[in-house]
Amino acid sequence: MPSGVARFAKRPNRQYAQNLVRRRENQASKDKWVFFIYQEELMKKINIAVCGSNASGLPKSFNNKAQEVGAEIARNKATLFTGVTTGFSYEAVKGAHKNKGKIVGITGAESEDEHKERYEKVDLKFWNPIIYTGVGYKMRDIIMIRSVDAAVYIGGGVGTMVEMAAAPDSHTVMGILEDSGGATELIEFIEEISHRNKPVVVREKDPKKLVAAVIRAVKEKSNV
Repeated sequence: MPSGVARFAKRPNRQYAQNLVRRRENQASKDKWVFFIYQEELMKKINIAVCGSNASGLPKSFNNKAQEVGAEIARNKATLFTGVTTGFSYEAVKGAHKNKGKIVGITGAESEDEHKERYEKVDLKFWNPIIYTGVGYKMRDIIMIRSVDAAVYIGGGVGTMVEMAAAPDSHTVMGILEDSGGATELIEFIEEISHRNKPVVVREKDPKKLVAAVIRAVKEKSNV
């Protein structure tokens, strides 16, 4: 496989539910990478990303809502995917962790050392595994969206906009926590201009209802 290229395989009856693992083949050579496209255990579950920073300055009550989203994902035996970052996705991680959920982290760093040096300061123990992609913030966002069945969006800034824009062509169900502002206010515009693949979008104000609706939409699309 060419250096720096990851191939994504579309799995039968589920859209882009694969996990990307990259490791150094030789510490001295930055050109040699091995890509592992997906892990079998993750193929057996519904995989849901939670995306969103508090760029719009929402009240702390939305932290609780984000935690409840993560908790509901765990209670439904789905796998939570997030960037290894702060914001509402980190709150979702806390909620899933309290409910013994499976949590996968996708970072733009190429190693744990780089993540600790250059990326947000978070407790890495919450994620298992952490996928070190080495592709930076925005490409990390796209890798994550292509690796899940659905994504829940809460507030958010530019990075969340990238994750929203990537969803339609990745056939990723989009769940919008209503009234969370930020990037989520662009959902109608994304629906309007997505001419190649129209997104499947669900909207709810209540976190439990939102996760239930997202899982229902994934099953309806995939006949799981």
